[in-house]
Amino acid sequence: MQAMVFVVTSAYGLTATLADDLMDAAPLLRNVNSANPGLETIMPLFVNTGVWHGDIPNKHTVSFRVFRSGSTTHLYSSAARSVTPPRPCTNPVDSDNDSYDLKHKFVSIPGSTWLHLVEGHSVSCVDNSNGNFVTKEGTLVFVYSANLAAANGAVWTKTYNNRWLDAFQGVDTDGNGTLDKLMLLMAYQNTKGGYNEQVVVLNPTTGATISSASYEVERYN
Repeated sequence: MQAMVFVVTSAYGLTATLADDLMDAAPLLRNVNSANPGLETIMPLFVNTGVWHGDIPNKHTVSFRVFRSGSTTHLYSSAARSVTPPRPCTNPVDSDNDSYDLKHKFVSIPGSTWLHLVEGHSVSCVDNSNGNFVTKEGTLVFVYSANLAAANGAVWTKTYNNRWLDAFQGVDTDGNGTLDKLMLLMAYQNTKGGYNEQVVVLNPTTGATISSASYEVERYN
């Protein structure tokens, strides 16, 4: 399992220590199963399968396991879903210079039995596809959401290629003081040498995209 990253560097140069924001553990301890008295502890299970190059896996699989809080009694699991990490190199060489960074954040909506996980995958490798050694980077953002009220509840996922993860959180879109939607912020390079920020609003129970728009945040004139 990849180490949880506690420092985030935004793609367009803003650096912040986000230990409390990026790895908020509160969504992992709550009541999601009405048949089990008290709280449940929810733990993710990350399974990396095969090797693409160096230590970069062929496949990354995610699921949630629900335990009786304060014990290791496993109640049930969510249905697993997989994503293929980026493969930016056609002919990767020199695996000692490979890197695979994986960032996580968990989000829950108050009163809901759903748990949402976002992952930011970043792969760097050395390519020799054209006879020259060139370092290339590939990124993607993966969202995994599961209803944990019972075993094998509903699950939805989203994959966004060529994006850097900047933020993921619940938002109040109707002004009633209750978080009701998910907001995802992702950066990508634009044609002016800078970066755009894509803002995506998602339905937390269906995964439907409510809105998606991109905004220029940096350019070079």
